[in-house]
Amino acid sequence: MNGSLLKSTGAILAGLILEALLSIATDTVLEKAGWMKTDPFAPNSGRLIFFAVLYRIVFNVRGSFLKIGLAPSKPMKHDLILGFIGSPLATAGAIVMRDVPPPAGIHSPWLSSQYLLPGLEVYSR
Repeated sequence: MNGSLLKSTGAILAGLILEALLSIATDTVLEKAGWMKTDPFAPNSGRLIFFAVLYRIVFNVRGSFLKIGLAPSKPMKHDLILGFIGSPLATAGAIVMRDVPPPAGIHSPWLSSQYLLPGLEVYSR
């Protein structure tokens, strides 16, 4: 296997894993502290949902910086690859959550498209 391909795959996986671990850990801490309910998620306030979206945005940006830093070449390409992986995952999550009343499943497609579309614009330049 080509060493560059292995490094690229590792960079993408490292960014994805960091984003997931940070989000899950923060959700767990908020739930254990009694500030957020995850089962059912619907009773949470709009402010808490907004806060969750904000910290996930920060974690996604941090994962992107890690991925770009680890990429052996063409860092923006690596970022776009994770965007193309994350968008279907977020959409699948929204589909699975479709029967949960808003605002629980609303932000996932919005979040993924927010990262993917600006990346495509930058990449096409």
